[in-house]
Amino acid sequence: MTRATLKAVAERAGVSYQTVSNIINNTKSVKPETRERVERVIRELGFVPNFTAKVLRQQKSMTLGCVFYEVADFDVQDPYRNMVQAAVSKAAKDANYSLLTYHCFEDSSSDLQEIKTHLSQGRLDGLLFLSPSISETLIAELAGWNCPIVLFDRFDASSSLPSVMPQYQDGIRQLVQHMVNQGRKQLAFVGGRQEDHTQSGELRLSGFLDTTRELQLAVPEEHIYFADWSFGGGKRAFEHLWNLPTRPDAILAANDRMAIGLLSAAFEAGVKVPEEVSISGFDDIEFSLYTNPPLTTVHVPYVEMVHHAVDTLLALMEGQDVQGHLGMPVTLRIRSST
Repeated sequence: MTRATLKAVAERAGVSYQTVSNIINNTKSVKPETRERVERVIRELGFVPNFTAKVLRQQKSMTLGCVFYEVADFDVQDPYRNMVQAAVSKAAKDANYSLLTYHCFEDSSSDLQEIKTHLSQGRLDGLLFLSPSISETLIAELAGWNCPIVLFDRFDASSSLPSVMPQYQDGIRQLVQHMVNQGRKQLAFVGGRQEDHTQSGELRLSGFLDTTRELQLAVPEEHIYFADWSFGGGKRAFEHLWNLPTRPDAILAANDRMAIGLLSAAFEAGVKVPEEVSISGFDDIEFSLYTNPPLTTVHVPYVEMVHHAVDTLLALMEGQDVQGHLGMPVTLRIRSST
């Protein structure tokens, strides 16, 4: 089958070659009746714009890179991470960009080199880095790449790279205050992998410690447990905490996956939630609505965060000045587990 050309579309629609080009690229306003006629002809002929020619004209690849940095095995199945990835994909599509997704595993030097090579080849117009564990050293290196980059879920005050992340400490503060308002006095906290030194994990822990200190709540050292962000980690955390001489009457998990693991372990042990112990999470993944009982958690507005990050990246690509860092407000979702 012969491929329909832009010239053929113009001839059948009775307009100039440039008018068709303007309609396809939305570069100039065109009378509605003219646009409708041209678009009808495009559909009739099955015309598809020549993407390669467009890229050469614009000197853009029309492709964004989405980088998940230092991905661990349990991250791949993380519902929150997958929700963010889907939101990035949709935001890129809405902006008429393709998306290349990169997974940099814990030994990531070769993965980063591949991304840098793709940038130098002009295959990418900008990068969105998604990881709370990016070191300050790497952030400084990325800033030296001299290309549009936005950090997601990571903030470095000394860096010129724009960023967006949730207000983790405020979310934990809201949870602690809610537990106290419910009459809970023996609070415990389940964090992620301590060895990762993720900024988001550290902010959640510091938010818990700071708030309990301000409220003059004594938190025994054994009431702080570090798991691995997974469902299984939450179950192990419950087994540890419930076998202590002084049991907690409220357990705050740093994410919903661990909180759901806590709920599962409590059910298996015959422990009533929230009568004997309150359990809460963080992120507000969809599963949290359907646990038994439904999970109290902190809603992270990941869709709005992604839109801000992609809009910021597009602005950088256009050479605009952008705001350095945005701390996105979070919202307490009170359900039956507390």
